[in-house]
Amino acid sequence: PTPLRASAAEAAALGQGPDIDADELGRLAMSGLTDVPADVHGSAAYRSRVGAAMVSRAWREAISEATRA
Repeated sequence: PTPLRASAAEAAALGQGPDIDADELGRLAMSGLTDVPADVHGSAAYRSRVGAAMVSRAWREAISEATRA
């Protein structure tokens, strides 16, 4: 698999503060993908939801780490 940039999510986050909607950022990250694979372990829709959730969680954790005193 070739890593792809989440250009829509990058554009939305650029110049924003830490209060950007993490769930929307996750959805944007997955929005540009047109060929999400599916197999016996998960449908393409399921994998898209999981991908969005992973981006959202990573954003929240990064913001939390960056703002810790």
